[in-house]
Amino acid sequence: MAASTHSSAATADEIVPDLQVLPAEHEKLLSQVPQQGRDFLSSAPFYKAMVEAAREANTLLLFNVENNDAVTESRRFLALKIYLRDSMANKVSPTPLMDASMRSCKIKLD
Repeated sequence: MAASTHSSAATADEIVPDLQVLPAEHEKLLSQVPQQGRDFLSSAPFYKAMVEAAREANTLLLFNVENNDAVTESRRFLALKIYLRDSMANKVSPTPLMDASMRSCKIKLD
């Protein structure tokens, strides 16, 4: 029986297709963002980096959050930051999960 790609044990190279599509609520929040920015949030490099960051931050152990859910939360947080134009970090703060994941994140753009 094949392992599900939705498992936290999936490698970063196993891209989960439905997680590469931004949910409708994210699209609304990102409506003023250039297409290139929206494309990045649904890109393989972003997904891979966030899965690795979730693994390194031990999100499953520390926060009881699966890696794929951590990626979704990362996208939601970034969408809110962009929508609120919160570049100075004075409107919304990351959750402890996002803080741990973002500190571990290393995005490699090929």
